[in-house]
Amino acid sequence: MYLKSVLSFASFAALAVGASIDDLLRDLQDIQSEVIDLDTAINAFPNVPTAADLVSAVNIHSTALSAGTMMNITTADIQTITAPVSETEGTQIVNAINSLKSPVDTVLTSIVNKKCAFTLFTGLIPGIPALNPVRVDFVQLNSSASALGDALISLVPTDLHDAVPATRTEILNNFAVAIAAFT
Repeated sequence: MYLKSVLSFASFAALAVGASIDDLLRDLQDIQSEVIDLDTAINAFPNVPTAADLVSAVNIHSTALSAGTMMNITTADIQTITAPVSETEGTQIVNAINSLKSPVDTVLTSIVNKKCAFTLFTGLIPGIPALNPVRVDFVQLNSSASALGDALISLVPTDLHDAVPATRTEILNNFAVAIAAFT
């Protein structure tokens, strides 16, 4: 019971204090790592899969969920930071977002390039093609990325507003292409 009380207090204290810019920058770096891991998992998936590749498919799904969860956590963290942040902090955030763009674009290209492999694989398991799990994962990632982009726009100083929406729009347009490939 004591441990539960201590953990509850620690959680409450963390919420009361809120996230810092350093926390946000770490979160964005963690998202980048998750996206790179997702790209690695996608590229490791065989071009001619068999039912034995289920573990690889589950790994891709789990990594996609993890990336989405990290985006959602970051979005929640942003809500605890007083906006707008300073010009210097805003520039750090914009730079972190720009660093994240390339890995996101790469993973979206990778998933489209592996479409045939995923289509072959889902055809091996009755009922799976109708579920369209790749599309579902990327629709959820798109939703998380959109919410994160909106939160980041609200955080940066006004004179940096143009940089964040432009990157957000590019990323979401690339998500739309990837999602359309699996529609």
